Amino acid sequence: MNQKEVQLKDLFIISTSRSVDKNKIKIEENGIYDFIGRTIVDNGIQGKINKLNFEPNNENCFSVIQIGQTWALWRENKWYASQNIFILEPIDKELKNHFLYFQAVINKKLSSLYGRDYSIYPTKEKLNELAILIPYEENNICYDYMDSLISELEQERISELEQERISELDKYLKTAGLNDYLLNDEDTKILNKKVL
Repeated sequence: MNQKEVQLKDLFIISTSRSVDKNKIKIEENGIYDFIGRTIVDNGIQGKINKLNFEPNNENCFSVIQIGQTWALWRENKWYASQNIFILEPIDKELKNHFLYFQAVINKKLSSLYGRDYSIYPTKEKLNELAILIPYEENNICYDYMDSLISELEQERISELEQERISELDKYLKTAGLNDYLLNDEDTKILNKKVL
């Protein structure tokens, strides 16, 4: 698979989110819009709020934390943001179907350049010029390759988690002295009734 270095400005319209001071808003249990802060915990969502006196940011884009742990997070819903958050809106709407791939590639690049350092951070100009490697075929982004790679990685991770859980269960059963327990006829009948 051929890869090509592409600047973010060729993939996204990059802007700065209008900022909201968290201390001046009310987090609502049944709020309509996500309120995004400068954290990666819970995908950056610090709560829900209702409509403010200006329009929320669009869905199907990335929010990028500028200061602190510079990180891109996908936004599926309309949202408002605290200070120092950039917006990356895909130029090609097909990109939204492959956001996991782009999120991984963008974050790898951001992490290598900015990490968790508060003294260096991207500006809008630096983000526009930031280049990432993406698969290209016949001068087009190869979305099929991205799909197959993400699917393969998901399957590998599921398999790893299954093995971890089996190992944990084996350790627990040995510790509890249940690793060689045999069911008697009555145990089997009870289990069969519960399953049916």
